[in-house]
Amino acid sequence: MIDEEKSTQLNPIYVWAIAEEYFTITQTCQLLRVSVNRIRSYIDRDEDPMPFRCFPGQTKGYFIHKDDLREWLMRNTVMVHDEKANHGSQRTRR
Repeated sequence: MIDEEKSTQLNPIYVWAIAEEYFTITQTCQLLRVSVNRIRSYIDRDEDPMPFRCFPGQTKGYFIHKDDLREWLMRNTVMVHDEKANHGSQRTRR
């Protein structure tokens, strides 16, 4: 026989593991130190949008898997050294 109380209790280790795998928009903003508007613009763009997910019919509560975020960041960012070299703003060392 199934004990309904036990079957509905959440295992805190499992919940913690899931929470560590996914980020909300707010957590992503904090991690990348950008605004919510910037994240939303990345989500809404046509070319290589930021791969946030949601449940069908949901308009809030977006989430992104840490691996998807990492892959997107690798495609959409540049190395600082290269960016400075391309724009001629590299400082000379003393």
